[in-house]
Amino acid sequence: MNKQKAELGTISHATMLPRDLIPAFADELERIDTEDQYLGLQADVAALTERDYESDKQETIDNVDGILEELFAALDVFSPPYCYFGSHEGDGSDYGFWISWDAINDDVACGDILKVNDLADIIPGWKSHVLLVNDHGNASLYQPRIEWHAVWECV
Repeated sequence: MNKQKAELGTISHATMLPRDLIPAFADELERIDTEDQYLGLQADVAALTERDYESDKQETIDNVDGILEELFAALDVFSPPYCYFGSHEGDGSDYGFWISWDAINDDVACGDILKVNDLADIIPGWKSHVLLVNDHGNASLYQPRIEWHAVWECV
């Protein structure tokens, strides 16, 4: 599966209305779904009309809500390691890709992620993710390749 890089940060902000979220999420999915795995979902989005968003018919509301849920799930597939797609924990109307600090802290505690202050401190032969946190609190997640490769950085 060829994944375009999802970028950390906001996709949609200051609205929770499906009429605003669905187009924004669909645009992001189109950008990162380079293998067109979600063409059916994109077609469902394209078929929505303004009348669908304004409808008070339960069947139509359920359809719009279902498409929105599918977009959440599809975008989450493209989340970088130790990240998720959803609302920001500090602002429920800020939707995007965010770092899951709880998951990172859990894996640091159980030894699945090595936390270091300098890449020179990586244990020889370490083959899992490395969290580099500098003295300013900036964090970067690295994964092993031929050389250590930054997956994401948080300043």
